[in-house]
Amino acid sequence: MTRTAEICAHRGESWGHLENTLAAFQAAIDGGATCVELDVRVTADGVPVVVHDQTLARIWGVPRRVDELGWEQVAALRSAGERIPSLAEALDLFVDGRSDVLIDVTTAAIADLAFTVVREHPARAHTRWCGATEAMRAVRALDPDATVYLAAEGVGDAELEQQVAELRPTYLNSPGDELVPADVARCHALGLKLSVWTIDDAGAMQLLIALGADSITTNRMGLLRRVNELAAADHPADPVDPSLTRARDVALALAGFAVRRAAAGPGRIDAKPAARAGDDEVVTDVDVDIETRVREVIGAAFPEHAVVGEEAGGEPAEWTWFCDPVDGTTNFAAGLGISAFSLCLVHNGAPVVGVVANLLTGEIVDAVAGGGVRVAGLPWTRLDARLDGGVVLTELAGLRRWPGQAELEDAAAEAGACVRVLGSGTWSTTQAALGRAAVCVIDAFHSLDHGAAALVAAELGCWHGALDTGASVPADGPPPGGVSTGGTPTDGTRRLPERRPFAVGSSEHVAHLTRRLRNPKESR
Repeated sequence: MTRTAEICAHRGESWGHLENTLAAFQAAIDGGATCVELDVRVTADGVPVVVHDQTLARIWGVPRRVDELGWEQVAALRSAGERIPSLAEALDLFVDGRSDVLIDVTTAAIADLAFTVVREHPARAHTRWCGATEAMRAVRALDPDATVYLAAEGVGDAELEQQVAELRPTYLNSPGDELVPADVARCHALGLKLSVWTIDDAGAMQLLIALGADSITTNRMGLLRRVNELAAADHPADPVDPSLTRARDVALALAGFAVRRAAAGPGRIDAKPAARAGDDEVVTDVDVDIETRVREVIGAAFPEHAVVGEEAGGEPAEWTWFCDPVDGTTNFAAGLGISAFSLCLVHNGAPVVGVVANLLTGEIVDAVAGGGVRVAGLPWTRLDARLDGGVVLTELAGLRRWPGQAELEDAAAEAGACVRVLGSGTWSTTQAALGRAAVCVIDAFHSLDHGAAALVAAELGCWHGALDTGASVPADGPPPGGVSTGGTPTDGTRRLPERRPFAVGSSEHVAHLTRRLRNPKESR
């Protein structure tokens, strides 16, 4: 049976609007939210208002508690043209019942005052309640028929059964990032629906729906709606070669480990031995820990496969995993935001599984030969990036510009594009493959850093390949073809034998920008 989840808009449609405002609530209703969660505080003169924090500093710029100011003072505040609504004003939006309103209250006293507004309001039939257990006791005492969410965090089985018998909730409300199958089974065994909060990642949404979550609270209701649409659609058989499905799952699990390990910080930072120094001159505990984990997991899952890694090297075989645990280690060690994990499985010279993960944001891109590309677990169609007004990416060759980089930058400027050096060739080439950047040109292809990105480009029909700087660019664009990661035995430098610039991007844009690399005097 196809499963979807109720969409509960966290503080309204808060991805594109200021949270807990009338505009955010209306956008959530218009966007088809099943229910819209809002938070209630009470002013000094007893008016229930919609605001989450105890103080007004974070959004409204006033370092005072809500309950220290009167309603008129609170209503006069502005942020980005919006104001704090009263609970009564917010309820007015829910009278037609297109969406329910989920009222979050933190104390019994706030619940009592909020209910005085709800009791006589036409939207009462479309209200639900969540929050602290004591507040839910107050709601149940005031309304025997109220729809109540019971907080499950940290509650043992025996205590939970007592609370369910006492409060008669409709939903069990749990943090989604800690949910395990036993929690879902416990909830449904009690005859309750399961609500989880606050989930903004597509992969996590898909997993929670598969586990049995009935409602998901999210800041990204548009994303959850898309996940629901994909779950409800009739899909053809998975195009992924069944023999590669397990490899993809292992690669994704390792990407998740890399993101979690990186979140703990770099740990010890050492200089790389001179023989291994290259784009990154330092190595951290995280580099070593991630690669060690990759070798352990792949060694257990695929003992016949070879692993070639940034830190410990290795020799290619028929089946080879190329791994760079942290591409952009200098960024990572300095606390800058762009670094990436890359893992690519190559069979007889052809990349067949690739995974790239942004170690700060946790975004994961995966590709399988013949199976397409996914970003955060959702199928990806390549974007049509502009050149004029768009972005061109490149990377330094170690600590300096590579021959031809200056000409590339000049050509990009003349085309109206901004040049960016992100400090991670893995992430830069992947962004161009996805179409977020118009083009990425780097000094040379490295199997460890760019193998997964090359597979992403191939699956999305994006031009990628080594540029021949000794020949003119044909009028119809760059020469056809691309590179085969691992097809030629790598040497100790991890580079293809012939050091040539490697480009990823729109064929038209690559031809336009790289003409100067082959004809430096042109257009001067």
